[in-house]
Amino acid sequence: MKPVITWIVVADGARASFYQNDGPGHGVRDTRFPEIVGMHEPTRAINADRPGRMQVAGAPRHAMDWPSDPHRELKRTFAKDIAEFLTLQERAKSFDRLVLVAPAKTLGDIRAALDKSVAQRVYGEVPKDLTSLSARELSRHLESVICP
Repeated sequence: MKPVITWIVVADGARASFYQNDGPGHGVRDTRFPEIVGMHEPTRAINADRPGRMQVAGAPRHAMDWPSDPHRELKRTFAKDIAEFLTLQERAKSFDRLVLVAPAKTLGDIRAALDKSVAQRVYGEVPKDLTSLSARELSRHLESVICP
């Protein structure tokens, strides 16, 4: 009988690592895929161009605000990159189930960007930032999620 392969995606807004579990008692190990690293620029570098100014009749000129938070946009773009990678791996049949581990906002961004076929393979979600943990430490934290 073929083991059920569970991939664990551990991400924050700018880094994502991929781990694998091959069934109960096997723990968590690194996959052969490297970490995905997104852009994490300071605001002054993202908004290097100054926003325009506007004049309302009879009022002083005011600087216009940016239409959205540039850091949130970078994080959403990064979530889309993760989703695209997972779509490619799902088509290659690299995993049977998926567990997503990320802070709540990042988890929502990833979930929103997932292809329908990948979203159907999501087995569990953990709304925490566990990017600093090793594979061994992740095994302990995620044991109840991976192998209930």
